[in-house]
Amino acid sequence: MRLVVDEYGTISGLTAQEEADRQKLQRLVNARDLAGLRRAATRDSCDLPDFLGLTALMGVAQLNAEDRMKLVEMDAYDRRGYIAMNEAWRSDEALWKQLVELGDPTCANTAADSCLHHAVKDGNSAAASALLAAGASANARNQCEYTPLIQAVTCWAPQHVSQVLLDSGADWSLKNNKYRTALALATQKRNWRLAELLRGLEGDFYPVTDPQGYCLIINISKYESGSDITFSITERKGSDRDVEQAKRVFERLRFIVKIKKDLTTEQLDDFLSEIKKSRDLAKHGSFVCFLMAHGSHDCIYGRDGCPYEIRKVTERFQTSVCRSLEGKPKVFFIQAGRGSRQDRTFASYSREESRYNLTVCTPESDFMVCYANSPGSVAFRSINTGSLYVQTVCDFIEKNFRELDLSTIMTNVSDHLQRNPVWMRNSLYRVVPQKVDQLSRQVSFDPERAHKLRGF
Repeated sequence: MRLVVDEYGTISGLTAQEEADRQKLQRLVNARDLAGLRRAATRDSCDLPDFLGLTALMGVAQLNAEDRMKLVEMDAYDRRGYIAMNEAWRSDEALWKQLVELGDPTCANTAADSCLHHAVKDGNSAAASALLAAGASANARNQCEYTPLIQAVTCWAPQHVSQVLLDSGADWSLKNNKYRTALALATQKRNWRLAELLRGLEGDFYPVTDPQGYCLIINISKYESGSDITFSITERKGSDRDVEQAKRVFERLRFIVKIKKDLTTEQLDDFLSEIKKSRDLAKHGSFVCFLMAHGSHDCIYGRDGCPYEIRKVTERFQTSVCRSLEGKPKVFFIQAGRGSRQDRTFASYSREESRYNLTVCTPESDFMVCYANSPGSVAFRSINTGSLYVQTVCDFIEKNFRELDLSTIMTNVSDHLQRNPVWMRNSLYRVVPQKVDQLSRQVSFDPERAHKLRGF
């Protein structure tokens, strides 16, 4: 299949067999033949588009033109019954489970309307839930910059459809091409219940979902001998304590936690590319990454001793290359050395080796990058209890996530560490963490905030 889009935006290029398969699925959709559709739908045919880019997946998600004409001609009583009948067949869970496995839940037509836009437009909450679970973005935009939530408001979709979107991380602050938010449109259309909900959410916090977010824990503790590097890299003993603590705390906060250990720089690069493309990111409201290794000012070292720039880590999750995280907070905790000062070590603590003194990573909007230390200094780690910074961060988050936002928690972490210097070989050394905060709103790690959104 080689599709061609002409100057008018119409699509052609299907082979005769592909067009026949597409028409067969379309007839089954129009006839509401669920059994026939289950038998006929395949991975090859489910995404075949008509001249406007409509696929079978989109067809099942929405009412067809004939259905809409019938609705116009019906009185209110008959219209309710007809909609209920259509909802029954369009909401078949077994059918949707099959279709989202066969078709692409992120595909869109020539107007950039995604499958999710089509489902929301006609109030199909079952389709919306299935598409979101399969990786459709809750904040995808069409040509008019309408997100599915804005689409739901403008089409007066049932309120439970809007709730499905909000639970999946839909951002109510995004604007359409007329610079109107979902709240502004709900108010304009006198949809007071939805407007009241959105007004309550339009505060200073990012949306909270359940599960709340995706948490990566990358720990490089063992290094290959003979690494091509100008100083000795020793094993980071005690770092497993940090992995255990971060995993325990963030699982309690209802994050999906994924752990990777002792990667080479090439393996790290491949792993980050894999995560960036993961459909799971679209299901959650936030992204957290713990990056723990030996390092320098602007990079960490892989198991092979090769440097990997921290900016390359954060760049993988910028909106331009990872639309699944658009408008969502992306938080990085970096436990690694950042300079060449020869700080002293002591029995229970060791320093994270570091060498170079380059530039600090400055991310784009909706990022927070938290370093265990200031530029040019080492990071302390206890052989017995783990790193001072990661343990303190996890402890403060666990104790304060219900009452305080993340920026405030990290300010308190910095204050605590600076007030409690490290005692090392008869000397006190002050720990000064650094935070690069580019968040546009406050971050709450309280998973109960997701349940509080369901009160309408």
